[in-house]
Amino acid sequence: MASLRWLAVGMLLGCGSSSSTPPPTLSSVCPKPVQAPTLLGQTFTGTFVLRGSALAEASVITDGPLLLEGEARVNASGTQVEQDYRIGCCAPREGQAFTLTVRTGGGEASIADSVTLTVPPACTP
Repeated sequence: MASLRWLAVGMLLGCGSSSSTPPPTLSSVCPKPVQAPTLLGQTFTGTFVLRGSALAEASVITDGPLLLEGEARVNASGTQVEQDYRIGCCAPREGQAFTLTVRTGGGEASIADSVTLTVPPACTP
């Protein structure tokens, strides 16, 4: 009975915890800044590349003026996450800041990015 009591106390104090997943870290994001269209009805698509460590099984969320599409793709070493996005006209503002957050079993890590407005190149026949 005493050993069960010590086991319970140890678990409350974090001793012998079964979770050995390290917290994620982020060191860079590309593109930075994200380009957004200035023409009504236009949409740009792209892929964020987030680099860091302990990113295995990551998912990505944002508070930005864009839509994250599909599932995050993590490389085998857990050091890079790719996440597709779509951004349209005319919600974002020039220089608007936003955050990308990576969630893993070890916790969360965030990195800042921003928006730059651009006119898309004209098509030349």
